[in-house]
Amino acid sequence: MAEPGAKEFSYRPPIVTRLAERFFPQWGRANRQSALQTHVFDTVAARGGFQRSIQQFAASYDILHGDRSRKGYVKSLLGTGDTHLTEQALSDLREVARDASRNDPVVKGVMESYAEGIVGTELPIQARSDDEGWNKAREASWKERMEDRPCDVTGRFAFTHSIFLSVLSFSRDGDFFLIWTPEGMWLCEGEQCGSPSGIDVNGKTFTVTNGIAAANPYGRVIGYYIGSPDKWGYIRPSGYVRYTADQVQHVFDPDRVSYSRGEPLLTPSVNWFDKFGRYADAELVTSCVQACQGVGITHKEPESLLPGAVQHKANSEVNAEDSLKRFQMAPGMVWDMNPGDDVKNIGATRPTTVFGEFMNKVLTIAGRAAGMPLMLITQDLSGATFMNARIAAQMAQERWRKVQTFVVKPLASRWYLWQTERDIATDKELRPAPADWRRHEAMCRRWPYVDPEKEAKADQLELANGTTSRTFICARSGRDYRDVVRERVTDQRIEKDEGLEPEQPAEKPQGSGGKEDADGKDDE
Repeated sequence: MAEPGAKEFSYRPPIVTRLAERFFPQWGRANRQSALQTHVFDTVAARGGFQRSIQQFAASYDILHGDRSRKGYVKSLLGTGDTHLTEQALSDLREVARDASRNDPVVKGVMESYAEGIVGTELPIQARSDDEGWNKAREASWKERMEDRPCDVTGRFAFTHSIFLSVLSFSRDGDFFLIWTPEGMWLCEGEQCGSPSGIDVNGKTFTVTNGIAAANPYGRVIGYYIGSPDKWGYIRPSGYVRYTADQVQHVFDPDRVSYSRGEPLLTPSVNWFDKFGRYADAELVTSCVQACQGVGITHKEPESLLPGAVQHKANSEVNAEDSLKRFQMAPGMVWDMNPGDDVKNIGATRPTTVFGEFMNKVLTIAGRAAGMPLMLITQDLSGATFMNARIAAQMAQERWRKVQTFVVKPLASRWYLWQTERDIATDKELRPAPADWRRHEAMCRRWPYVDPEKEAKADQLELANGTTSRTFICARSGRDYRDVVRERVTDQRIEKDEGLEPEQPAEKPQGSGGKEDADGKDDE
């Protein structure tokens, strides 16, 4: 809501300008942005703020500026999150993030580890209706149709692989789209959703923000525009399709409620990764130069006959510095020296002793945006202890659980319900479906023990104390306790059919402190 007496922003150019902007939309958008910028600065200046001469609009990102020596903070910002994350800014941010993921091995590794930690290679869906027979049939058909073969419209990606690509893409590009079509699931990168640029074949212009149409006053999403990417971060005005919100799953993890799109995960870290690369390059180049053999030759006689000898002063003025000549020695070179001359090696001093420490500190800061501790970024476990390895894993897992809860589970559940409804209509084995067929559970990835022996003993102790359950222990490792019980029953049945005697429980060790010792006598 505007302040009392504040002037509302309006953009009403002359009719000639409006006509020209229809045919040159990029120019028109630039005019509107300039008018909005002027309005913001006039409004702030009228309240006694900064001078009108400041001409840097604050709705921007550091990594999109070539000169970062002066940021020029603005004291007051107007608008929602989309004021910052404009279509052109989002397109540029994607290009920066994609370039980093293509050419920076650390960035690529962080993105891969992020998606692998969240999704992994399995994402079981458990049917949880009251009809166990129907549950088994549904799970079997789901595995056969969705996990064991491609299930998207291109015929390339199975269910779990599609979820993995969704997480990897939204972390790199900012967002990802899955579209439910009659032919099947269609996976779309963020660049394929945008506002049509220019004028379409029907002479219609567009005011949709970032390719997403919303209904006022609450911003409820009512449609997505999907098409071929065009310049300036828009899509081409011909060949686009508008899908309603019930047909699209928008996969992103916003940090502001007013964002209609998502920004790349490593947006605030790109400059830090650039610093990391520049510093490493400088140190390595210097190290290569210093790796050549360097020697210092001290001459006994001022007028040495060595090749390239310097012109010395009179004998009375010769000092130690005058008699020292440095030479760059290439492999295989041999110098003849006069009797009494001396040779001193000039050793390499780069990289310095703080090189590794500084590099690790930069990576620690850069990886903070992804919630990745240094140990997981570098994949370097040398010198790791059980305690710091466990803490590092737990820190990353907390971040991964958040994405699993808010992004992966809603996506997997919606896909399961959509596909199950289609399968019930076409598969006789799934009919009649129970009334509660929609009940299910997406079993997101959990992570193995850091130290299996220590943590298994800790679980055993908690079970004995009654402070945990087998169901929770199995869920923490990504398994359903019911599946474990079924597998144990199956194992016992197989052993019985094969004539294998069941294993006897281990004997209680003697002198274990019970009521009776090995002699059978009661201690009490």
